Amino acid sequence: MKRLMILAATLAVASCGTRGGGDTVYLGATAPFGTGYGTQIRHGIELAVEELNKAGGIGGKKVEVIAKDDSASGSRGVAVAEEFVSDPKVVAVIGHANSVVSVATARSYDGRLVAISPSSSSPDLTGVSPWVFRTINSDSLNGVELARFAASRGHKRAALLYENDAFGRGLIAVFQRAFPGQVVAVDPINASTREFEPLVTYYRTRVRPDVVFVVGTEGSGIAFIKEARRQQLPSELIGADGWSGIVAAGSAVDGVIVGAPFSADATTEQAKKFVAAFKARWNALPDGFAACAYDATMIAARAIAEAGNDRAAVRTWLATMKEPHDGATGRFTLGANGDPQGKSLVMLKVKGGQLVNEAAK
Repeated sequence: MKRLMILAATLAVASCGTRGGGDTVYLGATAPFGTGYGTQIRHGIELAVEELNKAGGIGGKKVEVIAKDDSASGSRGVAVAEEFVSDPKVVAVIGHANSVVSVATARSYDGRLVAISPSSSSPDLTGVSPWVFRTINSDSLNGVELARFAASRGHKRAALLYENDAFGRGLIAVFQRAFPGQVVAVDPINASTREFEPLVTYYRTRVRPDVVFVVGTEGSGIAFIKEARRQQLPSELIGADGWSGIVAAGSAVDGVIVGAPFSADATTEQAKKFVAAFKARWNALPDGFAACAYDATMIAARAIAEAGNDRAAVRTWLATMKEPHDGATGRFTLGANGDPQGKSLVMLKVKGGQLVNEAAK
């Protein structure tokens, strides 16, 4: 509550800085909203906007979101980005959600409009445009943490499976360089892949890895896990944050490890408040997608409150943050290269169909 009161005071005092006509501040929002992770992102954004408006908006102006689905497609994402850029009402965009889309749209936003991604983690995004930011760590850091975690479990033989896009290729490359054991297989798949019987058979009878590290999203992830369980593959399964949505499969995916930017059982005051509000509003627990989207929305609000509605001023504020943002995912700053500073991964395990902190077991 104290944090929200301080934020509300900041937004109210900054009313002289919210230049521009009208009584509304408009934010763009974009993701593949029909997916599980897209739904979490939308809910995180909407919760943040509801809290902002309840606290008086930004400088007394109501905050509204213009939402557009980018279908996780680079071409559709570019079209959405151009629509936002061409709309003078939009001061900043929360999105895109997928690395391949954020990289594809960076040129559209460059020099024109800020975009803050809650979940695009590819190393390719770092520095691609001074107008593109993110509230999730780059996989240049995440891959190292995940490789070290796998090794700390005593695993010496790793099979790597990844969706063949910017997110998958970037994270797998970092993990492979950082893993001190032997990488015994590296296999690309499509996000639409659902048939894993031959691959799991190959792992079980020929490769015999101690651990299978997977970079993908919940659709392919659930299908892979179910087939691995059907064949009783003995390897430990570890997924990147794209697997946060596998909990939709319930106890069928129990025991799987997910490296994520946020845990719903985090103990900071900000995290507990966010989780309680999210659960009350949506009758569900938030994951890292929701938390990072919530933080992206709140940090955009701070930038607009202090810098005004001018798009260039908002970008400058984000790139030169003087004080850290105290968010649901921790205390962090953004910087000129667009990446957050001060964050780390949380290793979660699926238990009873929910993600819980593995370190707190």
